[in-house]
Amino acid sequence: MHILIVKLSSLGDVIHCLPSLEALRHRFSEAKIDWLVEHQNADILQGHPHIDRLIILSRKSWMKSPWQIGRIYSEISDFVRDLRSIDYDIVIDFQGLFRSGFLVGLCRGKRKIGFDRVREMAHLFYNEKVPLSTLDQHAVTRYLEIPRYLGANLSNPEFFLPIPKEDEEYANKLLEQLLKNKKHINKIIYINPNARWPSKIWPLERFRALIKELSLRGNAVILIGGPNDRDRMEKAFHGIGENVYNLAGQTSLKGVAAILKRGDCLVTNDSGPMHLAVAVGLPVIAFFGPTNPLRTGPFEWDNGEKKNKVLSCGVDCAPCYQKECTHRKCLEDISVDDVLDALEQLPGLKLKTL
Repeated sequence: MHILIVKLSSLGDVIHCLPSLEALRHRFSEAKIDWLVEHQNADILQGHPHIDRLIILSRKSWMKSPWQIGRIYSEISDFVRDLRSIDYDIVIDFQGLFRSGFLVGLCRGKRKIGFDRVREMAHLFYNEKVPLSTLDQHAVTRYLEIPRYLGANLSNPEFFLPIPKEDEEYANKLLEQLLKNKKHINKIIYINPNARWPSKIWPLERFRALIKELSLRGNAVILIGGPNDRDRMEKAFHGIGENVYNLAGQTSLKGVAAILKRGDCLVTNDSGPMHLAVAVGLPVIAFFGPTNPLRTGPFEWDNGEKKNKVLSCGVDCAPCYQKECTHRKCLEDISVDDVLDALEQLPGLKLKTL
């Protein structure tokens, strides 16, 4: 038995698919399972014990040098040859977009499976379609419908995200260095002020006010983000308060996961790090405006303790799924006090008062 999972992006969507990977591994314990993923999200899957082979799509390298036609043609040819090198028993498209469906069509496979409700005509590339009664369910739950269709036991699915020992050790050393001789730290609170869509970002001046308040109350505030975020965050939050540290771009994705495991909470926009925190069990407070938290919010199992909080405003235009917005009222009306109140409501998290 040889299975191919097609889940290209984004980071949050890849993380949402991890319980389905685990369910498929338990259902087909002797099978080989490959995963087709875009290069920017491959790091989180590298070395995963449930994955036998990663096939990495590097579209950005092709786009950066379009004039190097010979090299690009060679790379695409090698990629297609690699993709078609195995005759799969099952190919699963968890993405449900034209590009993922097209790649499924390129594959050699007996059963090509996707959902019956997809966008961009992706269903044209399937020979089996899994029915969905509604789209108003969380992506994790929706993806699990395919393992269910294939006979998997879903009684106890979970996020299984193994973190290499070297990343765990690096996270320990990094936090030790940051907090060395800091004897009176109350909580470690992570802040992610970044998001791919401008419309998802809670105002930076509110983040600044929140960070100042948390620092004054004796908490270590650690800023996280990617390499492209570091300079902007340094400029926006430089000198903002004691015990405020900018770790953006200093670790791999698994390094971020290892660091998040050692904190008390993440305050974040709707973004990949939000889902990474959920996967490692860190409580999350998340801002939601243009997107629907019912579908892509911080996921919680029905039988587990509720330890995440979504902050949003009930405006008529939300969720709009627009990347740009002229007013962002869905986020502008969330105050710093709203966030502090939400922190106080998290299980086991008690902030010091001034």
